[in-house]
Amino acid sequence: MITSCSNDTKETVIDPNQRVAVEINTGLETRASNATWDRGDKIGITMYDPTYTTILEDQFNRDYINSARLTTFTPVDEQEVVYFPQDGSDMRLKAYYPYIADLPANMIVRWSVADQDPLSAIDLMTAEHVSGFNSQSDIVYLHFYHRLSKLIFILDTEEDTAGVTLADCQLTITGMNTANNYDLFNNQLGTNPTAGDISVPLRADEADNQREAIVFPRPAGGEEVHFRFTTPDGSIYTAIMSPELELEEGKQYIFYIVLARNPTIVYADIEDWKTGGTDTITAR
Repeated sequence: MITSCSNDTKETVIDPNQRVAVEINTGLETRASNATWDRGDKIGITMYDPTYTTILEDQFNRDYINSARLTTFTPVDEQEVVYFPQDGSDMRLKAYYPYIADLPANMIVRWSVADQDPLSAIDLMTAEHVSGFNSQSDIVYLHFYHRLSKLIFILDTEEDTAGVTLADCQLTITGMNTANNYDLFNNQLGTNPTAGDISVPLRADEADNQREAIVFPRPAGGEEVHFRFTTPDGSIYTAIMSPELELEEGKQYIFYIVLARNPTIVYADIEDWKTGGTDTITAR
């Protein structure tokens, strides 16, 4: 089974034309940024020797697609089929999502979160085998991990701001990076980021009082991060993320934002979803 974050990937094998091909089946209808794989979602697959030092049989960045919004990924054409080594030797696969057609040989890409729509286009995941497999293997397992962080904002008003239409509030995140290099082979974030503002839209499938963003992981401290909400009349409500909060890869953080007119700025810690904690920040 291929699943986002912490589920295993099952790959069954078939035997066309005396070569053993790898058929990718996700097992569960789950994926990176939401609850289902979408038709057209693609993953990239590269076959290595068991030590990850040599690409086997030129099988680099093979393109597999979800064509039915179900659980099975298939090669986009015959040239993209992944085959086990013909000599029966062991191999390992490295995989990532979403697929990049012009992936460089060193697998280092420039990743950007400046454009937040759709989230699936920037929700970077990588996976690899935990042990070697060959053409005699019945099941091959992958383990996918989110490599960025997800922020969820739940908006509310108080008495003084009861007239604010939450659907019209424009969210801008300041103090974060919008781009950086990412090494897909070593699962490592680069050290040459580009800073900038991140505009977070209200998407068609979200409630009026909800916003979601995918951002780069970051340690505690550093530049102050602001969540700025602007209404059509030009009013601005600003919440400040706690400087003690670390954003870790693969984790989701929920911020409850209360829009208020009092000019006091409040700092608040947020616990990520894995521990079940939440907190409320007042944006003034």
